[in-house]
Amino acid sequence: MPAIRALAGKPITRDGRVLDPQAQVAILSAKRAGKKPGYALDLAAGRRDMDISGRQLGPRPSELAWEENRMLAGLPVRFYRPRGIAKGGPALMYLHGGGFTSGSLESHDLVCQAIAAETPCTVCAVDYRLAPEHRFPAAADDATKVFRAMVSDADVLRIDPARIAVGGDSAGGNLAAVVALDTRGDAIRPCFQMLIYPTVDMTMSFPSIDTFDRGFFLEKESIRWYRGNYLGHDASDGQKRDPRASPWFADDLRWLRSAPRRRRRVREATRRRGRRSPARDLRKPLPRLLEHHRHHPRFSRRLRRRDPCAPYRPRDLIARESELRATRRRRASSRPARRSDPSAPSRRPPRRPRAATRA
Repeated sequence: MPAIRALAGKPITRDGRVLDPQAQVAILSAKRAGKKPGYALDLAAGRRDMDISGRQLGPRPSELAWEENRMLAGLPVRFYRPRGIAKGGPALMYLHGGGFTSGSLESHDLVCQAIAAETPCTVCAVDYRLAPEHRFPAAADDATKVFRAMVSDADVLRIDPARIAVGGDSAGGNLAAVVALDTRGDAIRPCFQMLIYPTVDMTMSFPSIDTFDRGFFLEKESIRWYRGNYLGHDASDGQKRDPRASPWFADDLRWLRSAPRRRRRVREATRRRGRRSPARDLRKPLPRLLEHHRHHPRFSRRLRRRDPCAPYRPRDLIARESELRATRRRRASSRPARRSDPSAPSRRPPRRPRAATRA
């Protein structure tokens, strides 16, 4: 770690937050290599670049029982099954990121291997249709179709239909959340959401859009370009607020399963607008990949007592969060203040004088 900090150079700070040294080294390497943003490349070159980056920056290959490419609901998918998993075990439908424009089964191959091996569960990676050839809601429709196909073909796929989770990163996190919204009325819904820095607001109204507009992997101009490819560059505000494009604006969030988020990249969403994902009963063990969410402030003792299958009411969670914050403020105010005057008497008992040493 000291070597990485030395390579990273002076820490980059924005809005009181310090960039991770590994991310800083990766950004410096990309700049020195002359890597261009997605909107400056043609589609074929941008997609090829993401496939290569996924291999270079992904985790190490994992040992699995088998991998299989097949068609499901008319779409190419890839199944990853870890060693030692029993028939009828849990599964995760994973949707790759890439701004709805790039990304493939190859770009996230190592990521899906790691999830399958470390969780462990069967992972189904979906090669959904990409924009701008197939614009909204093509990708969302594909994701929902594949999930329902996994439920209906659970016996053939050797998975438990009641334990199928949805997940994804960036644009894939958006699609995973849309699947949870689309299947609210189904008999079998996703048992869990794994949203990794998901795209939830197509209006680009969060302050972080301007705070981190330049100098990072995903710049504001790139986000605007990806959004235009998916929704159309002339999309209206109503289209951008469509819950199937921006799950943030969904009116009814009841009956949604829990969705812990990666804290390092989605702090903006956890501190604004008062909405939260429903709490999970954390008395049950979490997969190792999600273990750090156990210490998230949202998962307080009061929220852990909540039935995870009960209807989700945002107002209830907001009220409980307010109570917890008020309690923390009261405790902080009751603590004795630090001495600002060095001449003020100390509350500590005086030290006992040392015994004189014999000559």
